Amino acid sequence: MAGISKKIYKTKKGIKTTYVITYRDYEGKQHTYGNYETLKDAKKDLSKFEEVKANTSNNITFGEIINIFMEMVERKYAKNTIKAYRSYLNNYLKPLIPIKYTRLNPIILQELFDNLEREKPYTAHNVLIFCKGAVNYCVKKKKINKYNVFDDLDDIKRPSPDLNHLCLEKLLNVLEICRTQEKYKKYYRMIFLLVGSGLRIGELIALEKADVIENVIKVNKQFTAEEIKYKPKTDKSRRIVYMFNLLATEINKQLKEDPECKLLFPNEKGGYINPSNFRNRIWKPLLKECGINYRVRLHDARGTYTDLILSNGLSGKFAQGQLGHEDYSTTYNIYARNSRDGVDNALDKLNELFSKKCEQNVSIKNNLEEKNIIQLDRFRSHKGIKKESCDS
Repeated sequence: MAGISKKIYKTKKGIKTTYVITYRDYEGKQHTYGNYETLKDAKKDLSKFEEVKANTSNNITFGEIINIFMEMVERKYAKNTIKAYRSYLNNYLKPLIPIKYTRLNPIILQELFDNLEREKPYTAHNVLIFCKGAVNYCVKKKKINKYNVFDDLDDIKRPSPDLNHLCLEKLLNVLEICRTQEKYKKYYRMIFLLVGSGLRIGELIALEKADVIENVIKVNKQFTAEEIKYKPKTDKSRRIVYMFNLLATEINKQLKEDPECKLLFPNEKGGYINPSNFRNRIWKPLLKECGINYRVRLHDARGTYTDLILSNGLSGKFAQGQLGHEDYSTTYNIYARNSRDGVDNALDKLNELFSKKCEQNVSIKNNLEEKNIIQLDRFRSHKGIKKESCDS
């Protein structure tokens, strides 16, 4: 419940009276809101703290709304999504679970999400989407009225992920250290294929030896949420990926490793490599070994590959096909980056282009001057004009 408190204090101009709204948050802590000059203004905003009532059961709690939503989620959603939703509940929404939905109000919720956004903007965006989805689902099932209290909160803009692609020099250094150091040797071909083909890490882990034919790889499955799925991410993800000769040679050598195992890159027990273990035990230490101290995700290998293709003047359609994107704009606007290598190559090509143009112009100018001289000499000869008198 919320109320209005009157504050009286002295100023140089005399006695001043203001009004504030007092309320308790979901943990029972008391707060104040606003600073109003009149009681009438304070009463206007007091309505923001009133309980949600119309057509809503007075007994249903936010936790019960979440349970109804999660029953549907566990039937239809992927394991990773379910895991993420449960983490939102356990880490950020616990104080709201026992609260009746009618007691939720946007001002207190706004404060909760503002604090979360300051610390973790990406998470705050996802948690807000989750809460809106849960309430909307219960509205659709007529468990509560049509009012979604989370719609009254300020939108949280989802921050763009940091795209830390590797330049060619650093990429080659990573491959060289991976190839020569005993700790990483076993993963050299796997990492070479990751950065040299545009495959997603789940697609790469799911590869079987039968999927490789000379310099071609058939992509028709992925390893995700600790299980193999024979349905790729999108329709375009089911594709043929081409390998350049150097990469194809290494991957064909890998086919001869462990003849009894059908997987191209198995773990020590012959099963699928755990992406999280690979990231934390191999990828991150390898980058650190190479002096790369900023965050480079496994998924950034796809962006690195895109940069290499586009910055060297290769076809954007080829990049789209290799990456398995439905739309070329995804390849160009999200994965491609204006890298230093790309800028240098572009400037070199422009310099080369304009240099040729300037050389052509100079050549044309010289040819014209020679023609003019020849024509002038002919004119002099025809008129019997001496060259000296003309020049003088």
